[in-house]
Amino acid sequence: MNWEKGLLIGGIFAVVIGGIIFAVIKFTGNGLTADAKRKRKIRFKKKDGTSSFTATEFSAGNEKVIDVPAMDASINANELQKSQMKLGLATITTTYGTYINNIAALTNVKAEILKSFIYVESRGKATATSSCCYGLMQISPISAGESLRNENSYGRLSAGEKAIVEKYLPKVNYAKPVITGTDLLNPELNILLGAIIIGQLMDDPKNTEDRVVEVKTAGTAWGDVSTKDSGKLPVSTQSKAEVKTEKVLRLDHVIVLYNTGIGAYNAGRPKGDATAVCKARGENGINCKYIKSILGTDGTLDILVP
Repeated sequence: MNWEKGLLIGGIFAVVIGGIIFAVIKFTGNGLTADAKRKRKIRFKKKDGTSSFTATEFSAGNEKVIDVPAMDASINANELQKSQMKLGLATITTTYGTYINNIAALTNVKAEILKSFIYVESRGKATATSSCCYGLMQISPISAGESLRNENSYGRLSAGEKAIVEKYLPKVNYAKPVITGTDLLNPELNILLGAIIIGQLMDDPKNTEDRVVEVKTAGTAWGDVSTKDSGKLPVSTQSKAEVKTEKVLRLDHVIVLYNTGIGAYNAGRPKGDATAVCKARGENGINCKYIKSILGTDGTLDILVP
């Protein structure tokens, strides 16, 4: 499909282009604040519990974890396919790593997530185009413009981000940005705009859920074994378990929203874990393939996150 139309969906005015709905959120309480972006803290939580939060990091309410992997299923049928994914990610890192790392720092979206989206969207081909979308992260011109306008109007656009935008769009009007497909073929600008969109979806409260866990109140981090002396087993006085509530960022929902759109998905948002979402979206559908590619066993994040 290649069409545009305005829709009012649950208090959200959305732009539809090429079958993709990008929301222009009109009311407060949607998570699009400068603080939400600035204070956003994402940690990857591996199956063994490592790389997650210590108990002291629960206080501010901005800390979120992403389970890696989030499902047992894998997009890679064999070791050859896994090797090809590794090679693709390595090439993306080599070619665009400087841009990715800088933009990750500016937007507070993890570099591993940006690499993952670049891999599934374009395999790292900067000139990739479809019926409506362009570049490394396959963004439509309207979605690019609306995301940039929202980021600026909510006071979330930093000086560093503006410097990148104005490098490629020197006459940009942030109140009504006009971004073309040709503009989106610039890798640095494309990655920035993709990161802005992902960040806005991450900050939507609908994409975060609470989970009760048992954590240490002392020691280094979950899954770490702290020993009093090298070579000795930990003693009970070193740490104690405490029940806490962690905030889980549902990156599977973010992936679907990035590709499908907000209105239709939120109207019938599947319940359950990433496997259930994948099944609800159709095992052979593009959404499920992207979820498996990024969040599945031996997927991009499983490869990128130590």
